[in-house]
This record gives sequence, C-alpha cells and structure tokens, in this order.
Amino acid sequence: MLPSVSILVCTYGRTTFLQEALESFARQEYDGALHMVIVNDCPLQTLTTIVPGVDIINLDHTCESYAAKRNLVLEHARHELTCLWDDDDIYLPDFVATVVAKLGDDDKAMRLSRLMKWDGRFAKIISGSQYHTAVFRTAALRELGGWRNVDVTDEDFVRRLVQYRFF
Repeated sequence: MLPSVSILVCTYGRTTFLQEALESFARQEYDGALHMVIVNDCPLQTLTTIVPGVDIINLDHTCESYAAKRNLVLEHARHELTCLWDDDDIYLPDFVATVVAKLGDDDKAMRLSRLMKWDGRFAKIISGSQYHTAVFRTAALRELGGWRNVDVTDEDFVRRLVQYRFF
C-alpha cells in the first residue's frame, strides 16, 4: 500500500497560477491517497474549488509572514508524507509517484532535483532555486519546527534541512 500524501500550498491573490497548480494536482497519477490543502490569506478573496481531494482555508486576515502561513498550512497536513507546492507550481502527472518511489524507509525526505550543500554559513543551492521537487515525512518536517520568521525564509529553511540531514 502506498503512503498517503498531503500537498501544501500557500496563496495570496494569484488565482490564474493557482488554477494551473490545481490542474496539475488533479492530473497526478498516484495510487495512494492524495490531499491538497490551500491556505489563502487574501481577506478580500474567497476561493472555492470542485477539484476532489482539495480543501481551501480562506483566512479573514493576512498572515504576519510567509513563515507563519507555511506553518499554518503544515498544521493541516494529515498524511504520512508532505509535498510543498507554490501556487504557481506545475508538475507532470507522474511527479508524486516518482518522488515517493525514491523515498527510502530511513529517509526523512527525498527530492528529484536541486542539489543543496551547507558551506558552514549558508545553504548553497547548486542547481535550482529552492527545496521544491521534494517529499517529506510529515512527522520529521514537524520535528524540524517548520519555518522560522527570518528575513530570508527559504535560505534558513534549506540550511536547516541540510544541517539536520534531510538530504
């Protein structure tokens, strides 16, 4: 039996991009359970969808930071594995199946691309720009503590992923 996967998305007023991400989710060819959670913190906008397996949380306020929004959506991950998608991410139909298949029993996370290394001060992205194309064990991601409210949120998060040997 394949592990279940939560896809977590944060958005603010980017409905055109989000429609493409939803289409990408709907086309995933994965035999395990899939669930997408979208947090929308644009208080002037109420999002809805008819795509099966998608829950949208419309907030009546803007989150204090990107880190706070990411941590909020992480609270709603209900499956063993978690994928982080931006609202403008588009993946081929075999993305989830491919990355989950590469995840070993002892791995905290697995990615398909974007090599990262820690140089003692900064997380250096060797190829690509962030930590996407990855699947995480939800419990391990929560143990990491999610995102901290710092100036360069993604750099800090990648540094901690490498430091705590996620990759």
